[in-house]
Parts: sequence; structure tokens; C-alpha cells
Amino acid sequence: MNLPTDVLLRTTDHQGMSVDAARVQLHAWVFALPVDAREAVFVAGSALGANDEFQAALVIAMHGWFRQAASCLRTALDAMTAATAYSVTVAVSTLLPQMTIT
Repeated sequence: MNLPTDVLLRTTDHQGMSVDAARVQLHAWVFALPVDAREAVFVAGSALGANDEFQAALVIAMHGWFRQAASCLRTALDAMTAATAYSVTVAVSTLLPQMTIT
């Protein structure tokens, strides 16, 4: 048995409830995604990418590579922040196209 496998077994043995809670939150994220991608043009794709990063972070952290797991979480945060900013910009530009400042 190699070290990452040993760490995985020990982590899930001692922190099984925390790992299960993280898995439940991961599934809650999937059900919180926009159903219609047209409602949130940029957010839908980024949310799916963030879901992949959350899954990777959980597996990587359970193997003991905590810095790399934090990097996955940072990537998900960056993607969702950028997608939200673009969505807000598009929404404002479509709702207020005729706005003039005097």
C-alpha cells in the first residue's frame, strides 16, 4: 500500500462524517444549477466546471494533498466569480440599453 492510499483510508476512517457531509453538499450544488442555460448564459457552464473542481478537491484532499485541493477550490471560486460578473454585465446592458447620463 502506498502513502496516498493509506492517507485515504485513515481519513475516511476518522473523518467519515465530514467526508459524507461534503459529498451531500456536492450533490446539493448539482441540484442548485440553473435548469435552463438561457437563464444564466455564463453561469451554467461555469457551475458545471465548478462542480468538477469540487469533486476533484474532495478526492484530492482525502488523499492528503491539501494544497492541491485548495487550488481546486480557488479555481471554482474564480470561475464562478467571473461568470457572475459577466452575467451581471450582460443583464445590465440588455435591461438599460437606452440609458443616458445628463
